[in-house]
Amino acid sequence: MLLTEYDEAETLELFKKEAYDEGEAKGEAKGEAKGEAKGKAEINGLYTWLRSLNRTDDILRAVDNNAIQEELLEEYRNAHNNSEK
Repeated sequence: MLLTEYDEAETLELFKKEAYDEGEAKGEAKGEAKGEAKGKAEINGLYTWLRSLNRTDDILRAVDNNAIQEELLEEYRNAHNNSEK
């Protein structure tokens, strides 16, 4: 029979690290999912707002152009924040 030295403190540290890494990965995945859902909701809100203003041409321009999309999102956020005040 082969006996090896058992280091309880080292083993506990390994378990703690594994648990931490697993928790961190789950937290990151959860955060990414929330961020993705929030982003989709904001884009849907933007497109709904633009449609209500008969600005469908802006929707079509924003679909393939991130710069225009960001510009319109800023306009949407400003309009939305001002309407809540």
